Amino acid sequence: MDASYDRSANVIKLPSAAVKPIQREKRGTLVRVFSPAGFYWRGIFRHPQALYFGGPELVFAACHFNEAEHEGEYYSEFDDPRVEEVLLQSALSLSIGWDGGVVSLYPYPWTLTISDQVDLQDPKVTEELGCMILGSEIVPSYSLLTDPPPPPPRGGPPYEFRNAPMPIDLQLKIWQKVDSRDHLLVRGLAAWLKARMLMQHQMFTLEALYSLYVALDATFSLICRKLKEQGIEKPDAWDAHAFLEEAEGRPNEGFPYFGDFYVDRVSTMHPESRYGVFPYAPVSNCDAHTLFENLREVFRLIILGEVIDPKNYVDV
Repeated sequence: MDASYDRSANVIKLPSAAVKPIQREKRGTLVRVFSPAGFYWRGIFRHPQALYFGGPELVFAACHFNEAEHEGEYYSEFDDPRVEEVLLQSALSLSIGWDGGVVSLYPYPWTLTISDQVDLQDPKVTEELGCMILGSEIVPSYSLLTDPPPPPPRGGPPYEFRNAPMPIDLQLKIWQKVDSRDHLLVRGLAAWLKARMLMQHQMFTLEALYSLYVALDATFSLICRKLKEQGIEKPDAWDAHAFLEEAEGRPNEGFPYFGDFYVDRVSTMHPESRYGVFPYAPVSNCDAHTLFENLREVFRLIILGEVIDPKNYVDV
């Protein structure tokens, strides 16, 4: 491998044979490259089980995975990204408050699996993984015209980054709280992340709303679960909204959960409903952006159990 990076730019230097890729494993470490189609944090997030590297020439993430933790009576051909990837990407994406902009993590269709669960907090491992990526083809021979652009070293355009430091402490706090065995949470977060990817394409904003409605339904069920734990036997949409108001320190105004989106959601997902028949989905472009930001606040509340304003969060 002849690829090298400049350390002063937080990039990879020399290759190593200490970490070897393999074709398929049930347990190990998964490495994911990101496409310049997204919008990223500049910097590094490290945890023994998770890594994010946002450098000028390469953006990638890595996390431990264990398929045995997700066995059950279900089957899907759409298991990409893996559960652990969803949770890592969520920790990175949920650490932005209302009107704070976005990060849009856009996975590239290329991964690397390693048989060992390597220490992802070790800077040397970061270097090794980066060099393994740069020493690989990355761009598949069967790539489609619709595939996102590859990283810059493989002919793609430059990455775009947020002009703000990473709130690493808050991201770590979220990462440590999410539970890979909570499949309801995973399903909701995966739909929320996919919506942001779809919103990168102007023609698919409506489809982003479809995904956001799945995420919305997941948050409702997650809040109802919390209400049942508090002793409410059959929580409804009004109880769920009151839960949000209490958490945010607002008075109970007696509205149902995300009631402003109810009619539009029913009319969009059901071409014929009690609200009529429409030739187009009766929603607007701003609905997707508003719902995405609202759900970001709700997911963070569900995971952390408290309201945190990332604008005022001091990373130390």
